[in-house]
Amino acid sequence: MSKSSAHKAKETLKRGFDWELIKQLYQFSRPYSRFILGSVSFVPLVALFHLIQPLFVREAIDKYILSGTTKGIWIVSILFLTALSLEFVSRYFQIYFIELSGQKINYYLRKKVFSFIQSRSLKFFDKRPVGRLVTRLTTDIEHISDLFSSGVITLFSDLFVLIGIIVIMLCLNVKLALTALTVIPILIVVAILFRILSRRIYRVIRARLSKMNSHTQESILGMSVIQLFVQERKMADKFLTIHSDHRKAQFLSNVYESVFYASVELLSTFTLALVLWRGTGSIIENTLTFGTLVAFIDYVYKFFVPIRDLSNKLSIIQSSFASCERVFALLKNEDKISEIDTPKQSDKSKGNIRFEKVDFEYFPGQNVLKEISFEIKAGEKVAIVGATGSGKTTLIKLLNRSYDVTQGSITVDNIPIKELPLADLRRKVGVVLQDISLFSSSIERNIKLGFPHISDNQMEEAAKAVRADYFINRLTNKYQHTITEGGTNLSHGERQLISFARVLAYDPEILILDEATSSVDTETEKWIQEALHQIMEGRTSIIIAHRLSTIRDVDRILVLHRGELVESGSHSELMENKGIYKKLYDLQFKPQEETPEIAHFIADEDKEITPEFIED
Repeated sequence: MSKSSAHKAKETLKRGFDWELIKQLYQFSRPYSRFILGSVSFVPLVALFHLIQPLFVREAIDKYILSGTTKGIWIVSILFLTALSLEFVSRYFQIYFIELSGQKINYYLRKKVFSFIQSRSLKFFDKRPVGRLVTRLTTDIEHISDLFSSGVITLFSDLFVLIGIIVIMLCLNVKLALTALTVIPILIVVAILFRILSRRIYRVIRARLSKMNSHTQESILGMSVIQLFVQERKMADKFLTIHSDHRKAQFLSNVYESVFYASVELLSTFTLALVLWRGTGSIIENTLTFGTLVAFIDYVYKFFVPIRDLSNKLSIIQSSFASCERVFALLKNEDKISEIDTPKQSDKSKGNIRFEKVDFEYFPGQNVLKEISFEIKAGEKVAIVGATGSGKTTLIKLLNRSYDVTQGSITVDNIPIKELPLADLRRKVGVVLQDISLFSSSIERNIKLGFPHISDNQMEEAAKAVRADYFINRLTNKYQHTITEGGTNLSHGERQLISFARVLAYDPEILILDEATSSVDTETEKWIQEALHQIMEGRTSIIIAHRLSTIRDVDRILVLHRGELVESGSHSELMENKGIYKKLYDLQFKPQEETPEIAHFIADEDKEITPEFIED
């Protein structure tokens, strides 16, 4: 199936899923059932005090107004005002409890979905645009909350009122009641058609809104590239195309709502005309009082008020169900790094690492690593080199279990990493990446990451060790200086230094540097290299580097080529072997015309192997 057809299949979700959705919604709402029941308990009271009011009007007309006396009418007036006041109080508590339950369910779902997303493996994020995940977490959950606060309970309350009106009208006058109720079959047919059409279109709206959010997120994050390559018009045109699709779907939903509302209004007017025609004849025949006819007109009006609002409530419900389908489909995802029920607890790690015949593929049939076997002893400093796409970074992702191996095993201190608690494993491994992630918070928060065991003194010592204190102390608020989104108010090199201070304060047993000094100037790199000797002392250290000048002093160098480990040894040994490592070294330090075989080597090397992006 192509990506476009798969996307279309996502937009047109299968029907007949309502009961399954209701079951799942019940599971999520069960902790807050007392609030929902509290709101439901006020429904009969609201209906009672609302529906009794026309009876007081009938009593006032027939007993007092038509008889030309006002004696005793004050009693009816007080009863009417009492019913009105009690309806206000009952309706207040009904709405209060249902809004409270809606907000609590909103909070619970957002917390659950956010925690769920955080627990997924990197494979999960490889397949899903950030904008779509943001839509699930915000807009979709907001719609689910609306299902409780403005949808189901209010619809139940309206149905309760409608049944009450039918019962009262039948008790007042059966013939006139049956006349007024002749339009009910037509209303039912119109409501069913509206439900079917609106359910379908709201699924499409949710999918297209998600796509629009995803494109917006991508465009904003890549704005510097868009402007540098003068792609503003192209990206704007793409956005307008996506937005146009969403607008068309939204417009179609508005058409459905308008037709439904107009149909209900027409039926309401027609019913009122029937009641007046039949009621007037009954009054002339003395089989109906004038007060009863006035009450009937009031009940007809009250009957069609919730019917008119039904389009809005059904819109909320259908939109909510569409959001439910998408959120619950997300929560069924199984792209998670699993842990065994009884993981092994290890003492402070020594840092001995072993890869044994490790194979890995992002997608079936696309091997990224092939039978990789090597051992790194505790305290050893090892570099991993290779051309782009050889699998260097993938090795690191497997070591900290961002992905799981396809075959083979990885052990730390002779314990398979799958048998270690995931949190413990990742506390043992500190990683400094080339792509730095900083959060919109203080420098202190970005270094400590909320770990209570990292004191202010340890933080400052870590920053001093990597020379980050030089620029931090020049800032107005120093360690309390607020970093903007993405760290845009710091230079790339400054962000890199903060990432070094972060991992040093973290104090891991295993240190991994993935192109960690590629974004700093030569002088800063010299400082960092001096600090790294202290940081790596006594730690198992793995350095991934393209600049081979930075790894001459390591104990051992592993050379990867096309996902295979082809060479291993010290710098001098590998240079003597005159293999791939020497070709890479010559590529960096000798003019290309002196090494013509390098061009063939580069052309022969695979492109970078990364997970394919799949739209969800």
